[in-house]
Amino acid sequence: MFQCKKVYYYAFNEILSHTPFAKISMESFLVDLFDLEDDTELANYQLPSDLTTNAQIYDELFSLIYGRYYHKAAFKIVKLPFQENPTADEVEAKEKEWGYKFVSLLNMTYDYYMTLLLAYRENKANLMADIEAISSNMIKYNDTPQNANTEGVYEGDDYISNFTKTEGRSSSPLTTKINRLKEIQDSYKNVMRDWVNQFEKLFMEEQDYEN
Repeated sequence: MFQCKKVYYYAFNEILSHTPFAKISMESFLVDLFDLEDDTELANYQLPSDLTTNAQIYDELFSLIYGRYYHKAAFKIVKLPFQENPTADEVEAKEKEWGYKFVSLLNMTYDYYMTLLLAYRENKANLMADIEAISSNMIKYNDTPQNANTEGVYEGDDYISNFTKTEGRSSSPLTTKINRLKEIQDSYKNVMRDWVNQFEKLFMEEQDYEN
């Protein structure tokens, strides 16, 4: 016998509804999601080892994830029509189940993307330094050697009648630095954007929360 079912969709922003967005960091989000006392208990969830040391980048990542997917459904609960609405325990269990997927995806992707992002940040100063080109030319002219020569070989510095040496140095102009800075920043943003895109698989298209 066919039975209709009721599907309850829960958007990403509903998971975060109990915490002001301005106070949300990657760590605080995970602490709230797993209902922990504090961030020291996060070690039990096998999170990236640099979650604290590189917190600024992780917080930037989480902010972009929230901005991109806040309206999308993170999970759903299916109930038969005659059953009661999902209980708080059922919702909490589904939130944690989704959280495990989030942590798993973060672990699978952080090494690749974090390595690239840190490379751009740590080498930004070097990349913005002046690019100097140094040229050096030496001209040796052998005309009529004045030194005695018993071997009949007129080669080597002892037989040079005229010597000219020139050196030049040039550095990159300001416009080149600005273009280089834009290229660095664009590359950084592209890496971060690609990382945010990886999390799309955790979300469903926007749905009515109750069908």
